Amino acid sequence: MDDCPFCRTPRPDKSQALAMIQTRVDAGDPVAMFHLGTEHEIGSYGLQKDVLRAVELYLHAAELGVNKAHHNLGVLFVEGKVVEKDAAKAFQHYEAAAMCGQVSARHNLGCREYDAGNYDLA
Repeated sequence: MDDCPFCRTPRPDKSQALAMIQTRVDAGDPVAMFHLGTEHEIGSYGLQKDVLRAVELYLHAAELGVNKAHHNLGVLFVEGKVVEKDAAKAFQHYEAAAMCGQVSARHNLGCREYDAGNYDLA
């Protein structure tokens, strides 16, 4: 059964789902922005992989309080594959996510402190 667990209606196909997500993004929904950013980052729902568009969406979602967006931005700035590698920005985003309870961001901050020799903070 692939119905919605709440209303029991059939789930939309990928094109319908993408249109629904885009409608929510246009309405200013930060969670939808994060979700669409993730889809752009990995290239799903028939979208071309576009990490720069994902960064734009993540930044907007992060400004609106989505801590997972901060975490994903931190990862992208640490890796520096598509966006310019920037440890200061990565730290800023990891810290913002960690302050909101994002466990992965807290872990990454601890690893950074450990690598820097700050074992008490790690």
